[in-house]
Amino acid sequence: MQFVFFMHIRHLSPRIIKLAIATDKRSLWHICKAIKKANILENGQLYFSTDMEEGKTWLVSDEFRNKA
Repeated sequence: MQFVFFMHIRHLSPRIIKLAIATDKRSLWHICKAIKKANILENGQLYFSTDMEEGKTWLVSDEFRNKA
C-alpha cells in the first residue's frame, strides 16, 4: 500500500508545491522516514503533523522555503 502511495507522490512531485500529511504518530514516523529516504520532495515542501487542522493551516499560509 505504501509503495503505491509513493509512486503517486513521485509521479506528481513536479506539480506539488506544498504537501501536508496528518496521521497518527506511528504512521507519521514511517511515512516521514520513507519520504525523506526516497528524496521525493524538498524539506520546505513537506509538513508532517498529527493534527489535520495544523496541516491545513500550514497549507494556506505563506510559509514556504523555496530552494530553487
